[in-house]
Amino acid sequence: MIELRTHVRTIAMLALLASAGAGHLHAQRIGGRTLGDPGRDPLPRAADSAQAGAPAFVAMGDQDARPAPRYTFVVTPSVTRTDGALRYGAQFRVVRDGKIPLAAALTEQLIHTEADDRISNRIQGDVALDVVPEGSVGGFPVYLGLFGTLRHTQRSGTDAELSTEADVTVLGKGVPSVALKAIGYYGFAWPSEGDFDSGLTLGTGAILALTRAVTLDTEYDFDSEFNGEDSWSARLILRIPARRVQPALIVGGGKHGVVQVALRVAR
Repeated sequence: MIELRTHVRTIAMLALLASAGAGHLHAQRIGGRTLGDPGRDPLPRAADSAQAGAPAFVAMGDQDARPAPRYTFVVTPSVTRTDGALRYGAQFRVVRDGKIPLAAALTEQLIHTEADDRISNRIQGDVALDVVPEGSVGGFPVYLGLFGTLRHTQRSGTDAELSTEADVTVLGKGVPSVALKAIGYYGFAWPSEGDFDSGLTLGTGAILALTRAVTLDTEYDFDSEFNGEDSWSARLILRIPARRVQPALIVGGGKHGVVQVALRVAR
């Protein structure tokens, strides 16, 4: 009887370790940018903020006609629930609009793992560059952006990601509108235990701007050797009318029971 109990405990421990190992990369990257970058507002994509940017093109000799670049500061506290872990964090974001909008963000999280009741920290840095903030192909509005992400988790290790996203508005202009997006991620992982890994992941999604106050942002990432399985995520952005600040309530979810609640405040 004692031997049987020992075998059961051994099998249970091996299963726990196997599931932890399989979820290593997924614990780092939850929901792509849809949930991993909650401070980004997909509606005014030309400026990556709640305000429209400067004109995308100014004729030679008319440089004085272009307004001075504006800076928007965004703070987004969030709580994210995953399988076996609870994440408390906040993102601090600075957006510079203009001819080529640029954004930089820093995200800090505390991760409480329920299995061993331990708390670890995670830090993430993001840079976003709108390569084509305003354009069109065949009469359809097009947006193209480049992104870079670097993350370090105390217990898991370090990983980085270079990605690009192309949005094509296929229905409507402004609001309401529907935009389809194609996404490509190339990731690099330096786990605390294990070998270096890298690989390509492709994704797709849609942005439904129902009104100026309500936007649905969705993403689906296909299975690849790097991330180990496919993934899906979605978030609903509810903008709250205000004068001095631009608050928005964000509620999202994804595969493996991921649930996220965030409050985005821009000024």
